[in-house]
Amino acid sequence: MGLQGRVAFTPSLFGELSGGVLPHVHIDVYSGRALTGSARLEYRILHNLALGVAYNYFRISGTVSDPQFGGDLAMTIDGAEGYLRLAFGR
Repeated sequence: MGLQGRVAFTPSLFGELSGGVLPHVHIDVYSGRALTGSARLEYRILHNLALGVAYNYFRISGTVSDPQFGGDLAMTIDGAEGYLRLAFGR
C-alpha cells in the first residue's frame, strides 16, 4: 500500500512526497514487513534539464522460523541525495 502526492509550486519548481508500507507478511517460514518514504524538490533550469534534492527512507525487518535455520533481519537505509535530471521528448 502506498500514497504519492506531487505539486507544482511554480512552473519551474516541483515537489513530491511518497510513502509505502508492506504490512506484516507471512510466507511459509518467512515473515516480515517494509516501510519506504521519500520527499523531493526539483527545479527546472531549462525545459529538459532539472536540478533536485531528495530524502529517502527504507526499512525492512523479518524473521525466519525454520528449525534448522532461524534468524532475524533488520535493515534501515536513509539519507539525502542530489541529482540532475535530463529529459528527452516534448
